[in-house]
Formats: sequence, C-alpha cells, structure tokens
Amino acid sequence: MSSIDSQNIFLSPRSIAVIGASEKPGVGKAIFSNIVNGYRGKIYPITPSNEFVSGLKAYKNVLEVPDQIDLAVVATPNKIVPRIMEDIGKKKIKGAIVVSAGFKEVDENGAKLEREVGLIGKDYGIRIIGPNCLGIMSLSEKSMMNATFLKITPRYGNIALVSQSGAICAATVEDAIAQNIGFSKVISMGNKVDMDENDILELLAYDEETKVIVMYLEDIHDGRRFMAITKKVTKELQKPIIVLKAGRTPEGAKAAMSHTGALMGSDETFDALFKQCGIIRVDTMQELFELATAFSKQPVPKLGSGIAIVSNAGGPAIISTDACSKYGLRMADLTESKDVINKLIPPHGSSRNPVDIVGDADYGRFEKVIHEVLSNSNVGSVVTMCTPSATLNYDDLARTIVKASKATGTGKTMVAALMGLAEGLENKQILSDGNIPHFMYAEPAIRTLEAMYAFREWIEKPSDEPKQFNVDPSKVRQVFSRVRAQSRTNLLEEEGYEVLEAYGFSILKKRLAKSEEECITAIQDIGYPVVMKISSPDIVHKSDAGGVKIGLKNENEARLAFRAIIENARMYEPEAKISGVLVQEMAREGKETILGAKFDPVLGQLIMFGLGGIYVEVLKDVVFRLAPIEGSEAARMIESVRTIKLLEGVRGEKQHDLNAIKESLQRLSQLITDFQEIEELDINPLIVLEEGNGVRAIDIRINLKKSDSL
Repeated sequence: MSSIDSQNIFLSPRSIAVIGASEKPGVGKAIFSNIVNGYRGKIYPITPSNEFVSGLKAYKNVLEVPDQIDLAVVATPNKIVPRIMEDIGKKKIKGAIVVSAGFKEVDENGAKLEREVGLIGKDYGIRIIGPNCLGIMSLSEKSMMNATFLKITPRYGNIALVSQSGAICAATVEDAIAQNIGFSKVISMGNKVDMDENDILELLAYDEETKVIVMYLEDIHDGRRFMAITKKVTKELQKPIIVLKAGRTPEGAKAAMSHTGALMGSDETFDALFKQCGIIRVDTMQELFELATAFSKQPVPKLGSGIAIVSNAGGPAIISTDACSKYGLRMADLTESKDVINKLIPPHGSSRNPVDIVGDADYGRFEKVIHEVLSNSNVGSVVTMCTPSATLNYDDLARTIVKASKATGTGKTMVAALMGLAEGLENKQILSDGNIPHFMYAEPAIRTLEAMYAFREWIEKPSDEPKQFNVDPSKVRQVFSRVRAQSRTNLLEEEGYEVLEAYGFSILKKRLAKSEEECITAIQDIGYPVVMKISSPDIVHKSDAGGVKIGLKNENEARLAFRAIIENARMYEPEAKISGVLVQEMAREGKETILGAKFDPVLGQLIMFGLGGIYVEVLKDVVFRLAPIEGSEAARMIESVRTIKLLEGVRGEKQHDLNAIKESLQRLSQLITDFQEIEELDINPLIVLEEGNGVRAIDIRINLKKSDSL
C-alpha cells in the first residue's frame, strides 16, 4: 500500500468500524464516543452484545457489515485480537488501529500474540497502528476525527504530534489544551507491530494541514529509511521536525576494541542521525512545546539577519545579550535606526542593541521603537522583553506586539518575554491568539530563535553528493579474504595499512621484520629515526603489552628494542601468535587527530572525528556522522569539535591542513560504505601537518564482523 493510500485510510477514512464499541464505561465506550463526536463519515459499532450503540445499528463482526469499511479500530481483550484481525482481513479492510493492550509490553505470551497479529496483517495486507496505543486523531476545520480514548479533543492547529509512549501522548495533549495549542494530527504508535515512525512520517510529509511535526521517540526501527524520509520532510518540504528522544545515557554499552566503539553510545548515534537530517532535538517537554509553538506561529528568520532586543530594563537586556552570545546568535546592527530611536526614548536610555527604552516606558513607547526596529533591514527577529512597571499595562503591550507583527508583513520573527507572574494571564492569551510565542524569561526565547535560525541554515545549505575517489577495492577484498581464511576478524596493523593504501591514505614508510637482522635491513631502507611495534593478531593494544618503541636513532637502540618488544609480547600473552615487528618511519611533528568508524545495527556505518591524545582520552571531544558523508558534512564535523582552535593555529602557530582532514574523512566514508563488513576501525593518530603538507596515518586498527553477521 502506498503512503498516499495509507494517508487516506488513517487520516481521512470515509468509514470506521469500532470493534469493541460499548455503552458501558471503558475504552470501547470512550473511543466510540470520541469518534461519534465530530467525525462525519460512516460509523459501524461492532459488538456481539448490543443491537444498537448510541443509537447506531451494531453488528456482531465486521463481516456482517454490508458496506465497504476503510478503517477498523480494535478495542477488545488481547486474546481475541488475532481472530478479529482475520475478520478484518477477510473484509478487505486495509487499515487497523489496535488500542488493545497486553502484548509484548507485558510478557512473552503477549509478545507471541503480537507476532501473530503482525503476521495476519502481512498476510492480508493490513496496515496496523499499535497495539497498545491510544489511537490517532485527524483534526481539521472540516472534520474532527478523534479515534483515541483521551478525555478531550484538542483544538485544531498545524502541529502533528507523534508519540511512542501513550502516557507522554496523553499528557502532551492535555498540557497543549491548557496552553491553547492546537494539533493537526495526534498519533500514538504503541508497540509498532507494523506502522513505525517512518511510516507515520510518510503519512504526515504531504499532509497540508501539518506545518510542524513533534515526536517522542524511544527507538528507531530503520535508521537509513528514517534519514531519507526526514531529510525530505525538513529540507525539501521545509517542515521542522522536533524530537524528544528518550535514553540519553549509554547504559548497557559493552566494551569495544577501538576508541570509536568505546566512545560511541546509543545517544551519540542518534545525535549524529538527527544532525544530518535537519532534526531539532530537545531535552525537555517544555522545549518541545516552546519550539513547536514558535515554528507553528512565526516565520523562520532569514539567514544573515540579526536579533534585536527591545527592553524596558537594562539588567535583563544584558542577560539576553549574554544568551545570544551563548547560542552563537548575531545581534543586529541598529546604526541606521539610531537617530530615530534616540528621539523616541529618554536621554538615559540606549539606542544600541539591546535597545533600553527605560523603566518608565508605556506601551506607546514600545510600539514606536518596535516599529522602527522592524523596519531596519539588518533585523530578522525581535525579542520584546519587559519587566513590570506602574507605567506599563501588559495587556496593552501584548496588543501592541501583535499589532506590530501583523502590520509589518516583512516575514520577520517576533517573540515576547514578559516577566512577572502577577501580571495575570490575559496578556499571555492575547499574545497566543495573535500568534506571538511568549516566554517567562528571555533565555528560552533566544534559545528558540537559535533553533529557528539553525533550521533556516539547514534549509538553505547547498546539497552535494559524496565524492568518489579513485580507489582499489579489489585489494581490500583480497586482504579481508586472507584474514577470513585464517579465522580472524581483527586485521594486523600491516594489513590495515594495505587497506588504507588501497583507498589513497597517506601513510609512513614501513616494513615487517621477522628477525633482528631483517629489522636492521628494513631501517637501512626507511632511515632513522624509526618506530617499532609488535605484530600479532592476539595483541590488539600494543602499548599495554610493552610492544611499542619510538624514536630509535641508531642500530644498537633498534636491536635492543626488537628484543624487548618480542620478550614483552611473550610475557604479556604467552600463547600469542607473533608475526614479527613492524618497523615504521618516525612521523613529523603535527597535531594528533583520530578518525574512526563503527557499524550500528540500526543506523549502519558511522564515522567519527576528533582530536587525539588527551582530547579523546579525557575530554572525549569527538563528533559522529552516518556514512556516506559529503564534503560539506566532513567540513562541519571538523568545525564541530570544541578544540578546533588547536587545528586552526593558536599562539603564533600556523594553521594545520584542514582540507587534508576533510579528504581523509571522505575517503574513510567511501571505504566503510563500500565494505559494510567493517565492524570497527580506528586511525589513531592521524597526524595533521601544517597547511598544504597533508596528513599521515600513524596507527590503524580494523575489526571485521563475524561471518554469521554479514
């Protein structure tokens, strides 16, 4: 079934059968009553115990209904749901909402029932929402379909709410009603036996009544599909998606062989996914409401424009300026408005941004200054902020803000921060009815603007395709086949270098020496100073085994180092198979960075970048993205690390070769995209030389998936 067909069945069905409809108190009665109250299509109550339900003729099962049915809502005991699904299939009903509980959320018997429901749905081609969900609402000015068992139907709006949790869904709807926030759609997904977040997003993508999508998620079934759909929704269709994702802590993460694996918890993977899809992630329900309201009521500010703050109080104005700095927002240059503003405010006020119109300001002064600020070409958004004063009527000020917003017609974003709980609720209601997002304090208002500016940047960001380098994948396949033939999953370091060379990475001169004499011969070709490392499939962390010696400057040091490395390795792991000692050119001085990759079963291959050494060990200053990445995404990864200044050059240092890092990230992206069998990979360190001199891969670890996981 296409997404358009599903949209018609779930969001605008012509007929609904309510299986479990009843006049007795309970879920069946609640759902049936909600549907009857507002839905304009045909309704068929299905119950074996009543001839009529609320005056409508009832049927014992859907097969008795003489007409075609678009959508079935199932509210019966869990044990009979499979039998009911069989009837739904035989009736050729293509959509079902199963609100019944008692499935996998309860026990294994429930999980078995749920699997049975899913299989029946697949056999008959029934799309299913649920089980264990509240149901769905499809609200519009023409029709109010409330197929849930919530107590109240919210007002119509342009926000779609999608929730994996029924409790969160119920609480959000009731809180929204209290705050006079309306919805276009409310969808409770429940256990997702069939329709998941991706299917729901496809329903909403082209829904003309939905301007903003807010989601509460606990997991994602198919990260790649999620990325494709959400990119389309946010970038092409320009609908913001705001997500509250539960589970920020990395509990349950197991130890990994690489830094990448150890650093990458589930939360980091979702952060990477959301950033690449233009999704706005929030941490609290309050932020969810604030952003949804702002995006639904106000235009997204234009890029290059700044924020203007108009306030009657100096202290809060300074706090708001600090907030702009914190969130990286630009304050608008109001120089061209300076003379006009100075004529409107007392001499001890300030016409600079933030504009301080002084504590004795009335709404008339606010009105004139706001009008001037809105007319300034440098201004893209305005925060009207005030504290209570005997000279100021908040209700009149609220009307002034609404009037100014409607009068300009410039598409500029307006928000308000009116402090003082004792000023009553009417001013808040006036602002809300006038489509002005309002906040108690300035910082959440500015945080909201930061999200809106970021979304505008996402929309206008040019799209480019991942670069394809001239590489040798056949060489990599040979290496991997050789490793598999030896029943290994981890590559030796020298095998890792073969892989890197095949994909065009810059590496140091190297030679594997199986004896002390081979070691000296290798050094004669490489030249001093050198680094020497143990080569063993059984020793992953070489330094821990005493298997690394650096800065060796002559033959005597090299011979002693060779003997010590072999002896240390045998003491560390007596049964280890030792292939020899890898002799390597000593790297030139540069900045240490780390490139990594890890396979995630939900999202696929992820790529990591950060500064090496203490910055990865202690500060964990790394960023993740899903592969493949394009050049602009690679550049953003580099810019996103907190320690970027160390690469750009500090205290007289020259800038390091950021373009070479960018190319290395793209080459790594191509490698792990071409070879999905790579489980984990670390290039640590990748030494970055001064600008124009490139990078050098100094150490490489690659671990493959087990054969049965391919």
